[in-house]
Amino acid sequence: MKTYHKIAMMFPLLAAEEVEDLAQRIYEQDGSRPVVTFHNEIIDDNCTLLAHRIAKVTPVFEEFEPSVDAEGECDIFIQAMTYCVNEHMKRRYVSPIQRALIAIELENMIEDMQAT
Repeated sequence: MKTYHKIAMMFPLLAAEEVEDLAQRIYEQDGSRPVVTFHNEIIDDNCTLLAHRIAKVTPVFEEFEPSVDAEGECDIFIQAMTYCVNEHMKRRYVSPIQRALIAIELENMIEDMQAT
């Protein structure tokens, strides 16, 4: 079973009715939208697998594809992180305080990656 990337887990979980709505959309689309992974960990919405289970649709996984102008692992990570943040922000309300905490954590991750 796939696990969620630490980036995806920084965001608050969806409320129960939002998970149900996501499951309904997945069911209606018959899972046609793949679940995106990065280094084999899910960077899509952190309720995606639960919603697939509720919809009784087997998820299809697709590895994140960076743009051709990515230079090095840090650039690829930043692109994957941007994708993840955009996907989560589309589906949920994140308070200003939560956004600030997420931004600090993301900045620390980037600094750690650049230091190695």
